[in-house]
Amino acid sequence: MRVVGVLSTLILVLALPTLGITQGMVQPTMPGPAAYSAPSTGFFPGPGSFGDFDVAGITVTPSARIGYQKLGMNINLPLNNGWALDLKLENSDMWVWGIGLMVNLTDNVAIFWSGDLSAGKRVTIRTEEEPYNAGARAVQWTGSNLQWGTSEVGAILRVWEGAYLIGGVKMDRVLMRLSDPRDLFGPINGGYGFLFDVVFTLPIIGDVTIGAAAAGDQEYYADFQTTTWMPYLGVGLAGPNYKWCLIGTPFAWVDARIPLRYGANNAATGEISGTTFGIPWLAGVLGQASYEDELRYTFNRTGYFLESDFEYTQNVAPNFSLGIWCKGTWMKFRGTGTGGWSASEGEGLSVYYQVGALSGEIPLYNNQINASDSDSARGMVTRFDYAGGLTALLSF
Repeated sequence: MRVVGVLSTLILVLALPTLGITQGMVQPTMPGPAAYSAPSTGFFPGPGSFGDFDVAGITVTPSARIGYQKLGMNINLPLNNGWALDLKLENSDMWVWGIGLMVNLTDNVAIFWSGDLSAGKRVTIRTEEEPYNAGARAVQWTGSNLQWGTSEVGAILRVWEGAYLIGGVKMDRVLMRLSDPRDLFGPINGGYGFLFDVVFTLPIIGDVTIGAAAAGDQEYYADFQTTTWMPYLGVGLAGPNYKWCLIGTPFAWVDARIPLRYGANNAATGEISGTTFGIPWLAGVLGQASYEDELRYTFNRTGYFLESDFEYTQNVAPNFSLGIWCKGTWMKFRGTGTGGWSASEGEGLSVYYQVGALSGEIPLYNNQINASDSDSARGMVTRFDYAGGLTALLSF
């Protein structure tokens, strides 16, 4: 209820001085598709208009909208080799806004375009299964700067008074960076280091220091991107105070890409040093190891898309209406997904020395290993979004 209250206040502040809609939005006796508007791709089902203007007999209606949305997504890809991915998007409610344009070509035919974009949002991603822990423990991520957007183009055909057909193409994209992973034992990313030494005195040689040190770090992160194309058909109804439309297709196409990247660097050294007869000297051994790993998940399949939105408005003053609206979107894709793995590992061991001004390093061992592999499995991507709130309509 707090979200709805904030939403209504914000909509009223933005809508009262600037927004308008065609009279056909509140007076369905006005002929032509302007009485019914385009299907909502954003958060004013039937866009709120800045006012119609005529160009050579063609009515053009620009629009703007603002709203609040909950976005939910699940990706499951049960690969072998400990690579299984089970990802769930959580805490993903966000403010969104959009613009649109409708062109009434005749009394019964209109074309439209609209686009929507979300504000950047930090969200929570939970992977019940993923490659770092090979499915043994769940990992929780921070999804930084979640970006959601859509773009849509289509046409409307009025078939009789109060009913219309819709056809169009809609593109939907979700982008974010996954960082700060945590599992049962705490943060995964980070570094370590330690250092100790012992000083003692030997006859003739003098003071001698024996010490050891080690340091390392690891980083685990991911990028997340899904792009969905939806060529759809739909139907709509409109009455004195309401509008409803339903659009869908069994031929939606999703392109999901999630590269998980892991890197680690470690180094250790043991050293003995001292000063004898005024000449400094030292000798030591140095070991180094680095590892880089990337597992690229891809899922490209056709599936189902269904979306419905409803709006009810009531006049509260001349040329001014208040109303409620809601919208729900559902998608499901099932098919074969793949995981492509590549890794690079390097190891090295050397000794070094210094006697006065003379110094050097002698490599003892160096090894570089590159490996790659892939696997595929039948997986599933599901998506469910919903939005709703209050709307204020000003017609002129």
